[in-house]
Amino acid sequence: MPHNFSMLDTQFPHFTDETTAEKLRKIQDYLFMLLEQLKYILNNLDRDNFNDAALQEIKDEIAEDIVAADIVISNTVITRNLYAEFGDIAELTVDRLLSANKVARYKNLDTSEINYLWIEGQSIKLMTGVTDGSTTQHRDRYNRLLYWKDENKLSMSAEPTAYPVIVYDYEELCKAEFSFVDVNGTYVPMIILGAGTGEGDNDKLFIQKFEDTAKIRYVTDDGRDVMLEMSEDINAGESTICFEEYNNGESGSSMEIDWTKGNHQSVTLTDDCALTFKNPSGAAMLSLRIFQDGAGGHSLTLPRVSWPGGISPAFSNGPYNCDILTLYYPGIGNTYYGQLSNNFLVV
Repeated sequence: MPHNFSMLDTQFPHFTDETTAEKLRKIQDYLFMLLEQLKYILNNLDRDNFNDAALQEIKDEIAEDIVAADIVISNTVITRNLYAEFGDIAELTVDRLLSANKVARYKNLDTSEINYLWIEGQSIKLMTGVTDGSTTQHRDRYNRLLYWKDENKLSMSAEPTAYPVIVYDYEELCKAEFSFVDVNGTYVPMIILGAGTGEGDNDKLFIQKFEDTAKIRYVTDDGRDVMLEMSEDINAGESTICFEEYNNGESGSSMEIDWTKGNHQSVTLTDDCALTFKNPSGAAMLSLRIFQDGAGGHSLTLPRVSWPGGISPAFSNGPYNCDILTLYYPGIGNTYYGQLSNNFLVV
């Protein structure tokens, strides 16, 4: 112990006619000396500084499985479980975080859907649960029943008491998971979306990123794999890539076809019509179904389209006729390359 520790009392500042600045300096010097003495004491504590009863009490506090909500955990004390009675963190340990505040929900009579985070090992899970209001006794991660330590219900333990910890009984599902998986000896990040049907991986989406490729895999309700693999190109495997057709409605005498709204579109001619195109964001194959209304006989004027052989085709104009215009846009300029299939009868 520092030789001058016993002098702390005698060195406490005593003031006579010092200025305010001098008084503050003396107080500051004294506090600095006091801080240094305290640092020395705390850094040199050992079991000889405690009697046996006090030392055992400290050991018991550290060894407790469950601690009260207001205790602050520092980097020198690690507990196996932390339960927050009213907070969002329900369990926090070195290797696990669970944010399901079921105890607080039961106390507040809150039977709404619960959504929480579960982090353990190498995975992060987004969980959801619903309850019909039925209850059960709360358990810890080791499946031990939990009890309030006393009637004040401020902290819990696995030690049986007359006060069981009651919570609502939830039917819980994992809606999303982020984890590492071992693929041929290499750990690869994977995202799983969807709770599924409960039968295998049905109705779940898997996203994986490898060193030079990425894969998106969806398992349908009936167990069929739909795969999309991306590297320098995109491979849809045996799956069909579909587009929803955008309906532009009735044309009037003029209309803009906005190709950013979809690769496949349709329009119904209700008058002689001049069309304009809004270009897509890149090179694309496009199609436009062109319908005549019940009267028919409406002409159509297109923007710049290059036709095979330089010959413009004739559009059909009978009542309810349908033509299909197929276009290729190269991604630059305003020229489209077209092919017409005409005179379909709508049935």
